[in-house]
Amino acid sequence: MTGELEEGMLRRALWTAYSDDTTRASIISTVANYAMSHGMTMAEIEAATGLTGFDLVDPERRLPDDVLPKLWNAFAAKSPVQANPMELARAAPLSVFGGLAHGAQFAGTLRSALKLLSDNAILLSNSAVITLEEDAHEARFISHHPKNAEDGGRMSQFAMALAVRLLRDLEGAQDFLHRIDFAQPANGPVESYERVFGVPVRFDQARNVMVVVREKLDTAIRHANPELFAYVEAHFAQERHRLEESMDPAPLKKLRRAILRNALSGIYRPAQAAAEARMSLRAAQRLARAHGTTLQRLIDEVRMAAARALLAAPDSDIANIAAIVGYADERAFRRAFRRLVSQSPSAYRADHGRRVAPAPGGFL
Repeated sequence: MTGELEEGMLRRALWTAYSDDTTRASIISTVANYAMSHGMTMAEIEAATGLTGFDLVDPERRLPDDVLPKLWNAFAAKSPVQANPMELARAAPLSVFGGLAHGAQFAGTLRSALKLLSDNAILLSNSAVITLEEDAHEARFISHHPKNAEDGGRMSQFAMALAVRLLRDLEGAQDFLHRIDFAQPANGPVESYERVFGVPVRFDQARNVMVVVREKLDTAIRHANPELFAYVEAHFAQERHRLEESMDPAPLKKLRRAILRNALSGIYRPAQAAAEARMSLRAAQRLARAHGTTLQRLIDEVRMAAARALLAAPDSDIANIAAIVGYADERAFRRAFRRLVSQSPSAYRADHGRRVAPAPGGFL
């Protein structure tokens, strides 16, 4: 690798293109803008995460899950007193949730609004799991993300507070909370959490839970519109299906991730891809064929994704890119790139090269 930013670009491009573990960019840009409004620079964000301003411009873009804990931790190290998720939850726009925030206002009841959020968590983050449980006494809105512990719980605490704010904005849905539990410690005074939620908040619990007064689940929402809500539900069902269709089948995912891990170390050989996946070479080749591809094609796809990401940086050297993506020399790389991408590296750079765009201005 030739530098931290180039390495970050490569890692981000590969994992965004081929990993299911992604998060909606609007969530990441909200945290980044908050950090910058409290003194963190874009250069510091780049160094911590590999993100550039270009990555934060499109709210619909999806970025690797590991970016958020890196960003929160870097900001907490720089401004530990200000790294309170409750402050961000009070200021952040509800559009962080994308169309879900708008669609929830047409729900008939608080239950259907909560169900809309839980059913469509994948649209916010592929790894997020949200469930709604009920018994005779209470309802529990339970959220989990495998990265929760990596940032000390900051992202889960912010997301829960923003979800409560969204639900309270629905006319008629007010005094529905009974208690909040978080799996990680508090990131700031407990009083600041209880001011935001208005109910007792417990930390270091088994899971992240919004405990709802069960009778309130049938609270009617003033702006309910059954026809519009049916459209909203159908639309998000299509979005979920499209996202799920883009994911690799589980067996192929294992092989693809092995190729990715090798690629991040500059290794692009079939035998080593199979070994990284803990398979024989023959078994890996059979698996790829069973899913309508070949092991070499999977490796070449990753190579070209890496090459395209690096070519987008206008000052990166083509000979160096050739070495990074595993070609013996620049000439071999140029031949392969033209064959696989139907363009020369220079032509691709002319069409797609960019200078780093500034991050979106202003927090709100």
